[in-house]
Amino acid sequence: MDFVKGQRFHIPLEDEDIDEPVERSPPKSAFDFVGDIQERQVATPKPPSAPTPKSTSTGFPEHKKRSRVSAFKQQRQAPQQDPNAVESRSNGTVPPPPSNASHGGESFAQRERREIDEQNQRHLASMSAAEIEQEQQDLFQSLDPSMIQRLLRRANIDEPTAPPTSAPEQSKTRPERKTATSKKVTFDDTAEPLRSSEVASPQNEAPEDVEQLAPTSSKQKDEDAQPELPSIHWPRPPNPPDLDPDDPNFLESLHEKYFPDLAHDPSKLDWMKPADESDTTSPYHPSQTSLDASSLRFDFRGALLPPRLARQIPVTAGLHHHGDAPEAAGYTVPELARLARSQFAPQRCIAYQTLGRILYRLGIGQFGDEMDKGSEGEFMCKGLWECMEEGRVLDALTEEANRSRGHTTAIAYAQEAVWNWKRGGGRKRKAG
Repeated sequence: MDFVKGQRFHIPLEDEDIDEPVERSPPKSAFDFVGDIQERQVATPKPPSAPTPKSTSTGFPEHKKRSRVSAFKQQRQAPQQDPNAVESRSNGTVPPPPSNASHGGESFAQRERREIDEQNQRHLASMSAAEIEQEQQDLFQSLDPSMIQRLLRRANIDEPTAPPTSAPEQSKTRPERKTATSKKVTFDDTAEPLRSSEVASPQNEAPEDVEQLAPTSSKQKDEDAQPELPSIHWPRPPNPPDLDPDDPNFLESLHEKYFPDLAHDPSKLDWMKPADESDTTSPYHPSQTSLDASSLRFDFRGALLPPRLARQIPVTAGLHHHGDAPEAAGYTVPELARLARSQFAPQRCIAYQTLGRILYRLGIGQFGDEMDKGSEGEFMCKGLWECMEEGRVLDALTEEANRSRGHTTAIAYAQEAVWNWKRGGGRKRKAG
């Protein structure tokens, strides 16, 4: 294979032969539109100023005059419009407004009443006296007399209308009651009230009296139509006579008079009966040869009340109550211990004061000495101290006295009772 000998060649690289490089703009970003925005020059803002109301003679702003009629007012005025005006409006013609020169400012009801009155006046003017009398007879025969009376009573209630423009002789012969073609009754408001004898005819000659036409009114007819209801009788129990406190059956009469429907338990009213001297079943009866320490009764000063003296004390002293022996006055130690735990503060005060005085008398040996063996005072004193311990009297007194808040009077009486107990010396007994 033959090889071609290499040949050297020259390539011109001048500038004019080389195309100039094209300048490329950088890629557009999403915020390039900001540079196209041009701000305009804003003038200096004007400060706001308060509105200036229009000056009026009254000093108050004038109301806004509405030129457009509301739909509600149009609906209210629709039934009062003349049908001829509605027809002319549908044809495109506007009727002339009604002339209210002589009757300016009157309402629709007044205008309608005036037109009806004028129509009746014209109709009566065209009728003769015989026709008017015949119309009156027809009305009296067709209408209910009670309705006629009500219409006559209402004849002068309404306001008087303008006098009719008829001749003087027509007003003289015109009757007080007027009729139209439809036999509707109207009344002349300017006329004086009529009597029953002047209603029938203009010549004051009544063919029949109104009362004779119908002897019974509509009200009486309604009463006759309703069936008579039977009378209802509620029986009442006989009223017992007045009570007599001296009656031996006073409690039974008291129950029958005031509480007849309640259950009766005579045993609950035994405390109201007078004391029976012959009854020896009472635990504090004078006939008892011996008494228990829990049955002994004391007054408010802590003194012991014997059975015979307890029956002589009146009830006004305040020592009688519903205890085991209601006929005997005074309180026992167990009863006072129960009152000391009462929720009613005045009862606690009475119990604290009485117990404190009993403890003082018991401590100084007024009821006996527990150290004196075999004596009556030993058993009485020992029994009373045992009642105090069983009723936890000292615990109740000290608990109430140590309170920092509560009923102030009850706390004071409890502190006084504790002081009396300590002042009396307390219980004295041998150790062991």
